[in-house]
Amino acid sequence: ILRINNILRRGGPATTPKVEQLVFGPYTFQIARRELKRGGEALKLTDREQEILAIFAARAGETIPRHELVGDESEVGERTIDVQINRLRRKIERDPSNPVWLQTVRGIGYRLSVE
Repeated sequence: ILRINNILRRGGPATTPKVEQLVFGPYTFQIARRELKRGGEALKLTDREQEILAIFAARAGETIPRHELVGDESEVGERTIDVQINRLRRKIERDPSNPVWLQTVRGIGYRLSVE
């Protein structure tokens, strides 16, 4: 057992590779730059839309509750995030009323589908 522990200690901690960009459909989101591109064309995003996409990029495919998307802004209600998501959908969805990428998880929050 001591020998195994020594080998594991020498190997160092396993690190997960840091994701630099998120690709979903025709879109590429550069996380460090907070830049969204469709093909080679950059899309204009507000600072808040960039923050929201960065949260989704860090947890792609996971359902993120509304309160986590609101963050520390106590004056911003959870319904405000619905408006911001709707605006973001208008920029990235072909049909914002039937979203493919930014999906609503009823009663919980939202999920960015990367499949």
